[in-house]
Amino acid sequence: MRILLKSYKTEINPTLEQIQKINQTIGTCRFVYNFYLAHNKETYEKEKKFVSGMDFSKWINNEFIPNNKNYKWIKEVSSKSVKQANVSMYGWLDRNLRLWIIQELVSSV
Repeated sequence: MRILLKSYKTEINPTLEQIQKINQTIGTCRFVYNFYLAHNKETYEKEKKFVSGMDFSKWINNEFIPNNKNYKWIKEVSSKSVKQANVSMYGWLDRNLRLWIIQELVSSV
């Protein structure tokens, strides 16, 4: 017996305002993802520990953005998309943590 799978092709036609919002959201998520990576690397070099996605989210929202007014644009996009960038980065760190520590140990020898 053969199983047939159905698929649907969907096309969206966003307005110029929607295209701008989509690009702004993607850019903000890319920035937060890379910022989380850099922050974790800096924290690991200083304290030999990693920051969880939840702790980073609390830090960026409660300490970093209020103290750095020029980063208020991070709050202009959906908080769910920014949160997903944190979750994605934390998942990547969790999967690659051992490899990263081994590389640090090898490079320090």
